[in-house]
This record gives sequence, C-alpha cells and structure tokens, in this order.
Amino acid sequence: MVEGRTDELDSMKEQLKDFVLEPLDSNVEKMQEVLNSTMGKLTERNDALEAMMIALKEEIMAMMKALNKRIKELDEELIMCRAIVGKEVLGATFNRDIVAPKPEKFKGTRSTRKVKNFLWEMEQYFHTIGIKDDDAKVNTTTRYFINFALLWWRCRSTSEKHG
Repeated sequence: MVEGRTDELDSMKEQLKDFVLEPLDSNVEKMQEVLNSTMGKLTERNDALEAMMIALKEEIMAMMKALNKRIKELDEELIMCRAIVGKEVLGATFNRDIVAPKPEKFKGTRSTRKVKNFLWEMEQYFHTIGIKDDDAKVNTTTRYFINFALLWWRCRSTSEKHG
C-alpha cells in the first residue's frame, strides 16, 4: 500500500511538474523575446547617440578652430593698433604743462573781423588745451559770451529746445 501511494505521489509530482514548468518555459521564452527586442532597441539608440556625440565633437572642434583663428586675427590687429597708438602717443605733446591764455569775452559786437578773431581765438584755445568734442567746444564757448551775445545765445538755445 505504501508502494502504491509512492507511485501515486510520483505520478502527481510529474503532473504538477508538467503543469508548472510548461507555462514557466513559455513565460521564459516570451521574456527572452522581450529582452532581446529591448536590447536591440537600446543598442540602436546607443549607436544613434554615439553618432550624435561624434557629430557634436566635430562641430565643436570646427567652431574652436574658427574661434582660435579669429582670436589670432584680433591679436594681430590689437598689436597693430597698439603700435599705431604708441607712435601717436610718443609723437604727441602733452598739454598738461602748457597754460593756455584764456580768450577774451565776446561782447556781441557786430563786426565781422571781431567775430572771426573771437572764433579763431577759441579754436586756438581748444587746440592748446586739447578739447576735440564739438559739444564741449560749444559749451565752453558760451562761457565767453557776455551782454548781448549771452542774451542772444540764451534766446537761441531756448527757442531750439521749445522748437
């Protein structure tokens, strides 16, 4: 009787084994297919990313080469500018030690000769003290107007502002 039961247990064991192992084998095959498919997709993406990285590296290298070339050009240009400015500075006379006589004030006379003399005197003054900006020249010149000339200048500048 025990022997009959062991045979029965062995038979049940085989049936249970077939019942459990067959679906597991089927699941393992499906899982292997999914894994292989995923692995293939990942490999394709990896290859695409590597190609993109190579293209980016090449683009960056080309850009770096162009930038280095431009930097060299700018360095050469800077050297030339420094040489030119250096020559101008060496050839320039510094006006800091020179005391320029201030022009006489313009009283608003209508004499052409006096107006021309005043303007020439102002130009000489600007040249001596080194004023090159036109706005600064105009502002400085107005300081030398008195009486009617100052009144005329004020009227003119306010009419231009209100326009």
